[in-house]
Amino acid sequence: MKTAVGTTFVGKDRRCNRRFLQMCSHHLANLDELNAWLLDKCIAYAKAHRHSELADQTIWDVFEAERPKLIPPFEFVRGVRFSLSDHIVIPLGRLWAWRRLGTPA
Repeated sequence: MKTAVGTTFVGKDRRCNRRFLQMCSHHLANLDELNAWLLDKCIAYAKAHRHSELADQTIWDVFEAERPKLIPPFEFVRGVRFSLSDHIVIPLGRLWAWRRLGTPA
């Protein structure tokens, strides 16, 4: 968006114009409100509707029962350091995947 940038400096350093910044901050505030509204609606729906497989419970009841067993977001992700050669070994639990890369040695 060409009109959003008021001044261009060296490299990728830019200063956006005031109106663009006001518009961004307005929409970001609205996104927070929208997220809160959506969360309320989702919880209300889950509390009001029966689970498709467990008809004697609501969706919310099943979620609350499963909540302690859920993995927190991104807890299962971990970084691994390795050096690149023409072969790569990828640990997959107890299995190892060997793959020849298409790069010269």
